[in-house]
Amino acid sequence: MQGKREPMNLADLREKLREDKIETEGVTVEPVVEPTEAPRRRRRRRYYEASDTSSRLTIPEGTETIEESAYRDRAELVTVVLPKTLKYIGKGAFEDCKNLREIVFPEGLKLIDDRAFKDCRNLEKVVIPGSVERVGAFAFCRCESLEELKIMDGVRQLGRWAFADCYALTNFHKRDLPRSLSKTMQLADTRVVPTWTEAFYGSPCARTVKDKRRQKAARKWNEKMIMLQRIM
Repeated sequence: MQGKREPMNLADLREKLREDKIETEGVTVEPVVEPTEAPRRRRRRRYYEASDTSSRLTIPEGTETIEESAYRDRAELVTVVLPKTLKYIGKGAFEDCKNLREIVFPEGLKLIDDRAFKDCRNLEKVVIPGSVERVGAFAFCRCESLEELKIMDGVRQLGRWAFADCYALTNFHKRDLPRSLSKTMQLADTRVVPTWTEAFYGSPCARTVKDKRRQKAARKWNEKMIMLQRIM
């Protein structure tokens, strides 16, 4: 008759389980393999904050969102290179970057939010790709050097004063709006979607029509006043 086995403590049991194989009463126990960490999947960046201080900024591929006010008031920025993966530019992201001259928006961008490039006074050229669903209010307000603007077909909404007070924007006219945008402006409730003159308020391209009407009304008023003076 076999004697009773002494109970095995936890430390000894672990030591035995680490051996290649352990033979017990007709049962073969495979060794315990220490789990290894699974390789981490590379996640896309959703937010990108300011970190560079040079005049040229290259935002890495994989970035989908530029955070609100991320590069606000960065006077040293001159050129910004955006990644193809970018979907959203936050409110005031590049606001008041007074020396910013060059930026190219990638196809696939969905939203340029309110005040994103407000007061970028040296920005000269802007091309809005057709993938953009909305350009926010004041997005390019007071970009005083903006001379060339292209809004590609597919853009559906411009916010109020999106291109207000862009004093160099003389060669852009209402007929240059894409069909997708002009149709929205014509059919939309003006309390929700701004009109042409609201989106470009104060800019020469919208001011010409208004000024002509004012000048015509002023001429008529002056003619009436002259006739009244003659009668009296």
